[in-house]
Amino acid sequence: MKFLKAFNNSAALVEDDGTEKIVLGKGIGFGLKKGQDVDQSKIERCFVTTEQSDEVEQVKEFTAQTIDVTNQIVKLVEPLLQAKFSDYQYLALADHIDFAVTRINDHIDIDPANNDWEVKNLFPKEYAISKKPGFKIEVQH
Repeated sequence: MKFLKAFNNSAALVEDDGTEKIVLGKGIGFGLKKGQDVDQSKIERCFVTTEQSDEVEQVKEFTAQTIDVTNQIVKLVEPLLQAKFSDYQYLALADHIDFAVTRINDHIDIDPANNDWEVKNLFPKEYAISKKPGFKIEVQH
């Protein structure tokens, strides 16, 4: 797997047997030059790209922080839900986190009570997980 381009420290475009892919993982795009081998042990998520892939454009917009937080949440939640996130679910979560971080950085407060009832009743298992001790997302800005 050869490095082509870094989108940020945690997202990179690579070539694997003639196929372009986007790989995500902490530090995956740091310090590599085009053509160098990618440390595959750092890969936490992989997307096969197409010429007009929406996923490529979406991942390009995410910060390294968004990708790192998404990976942490997925690692924590998958065993608790006894389910594997699809690529669509992963990207939807990353997009949600990215928007939340933007709101925090822009000092836009959202009253949790506005969404609390809906999430609690529509997604009871996920809601219960979010309320577990130690489940807190820290955002650095």
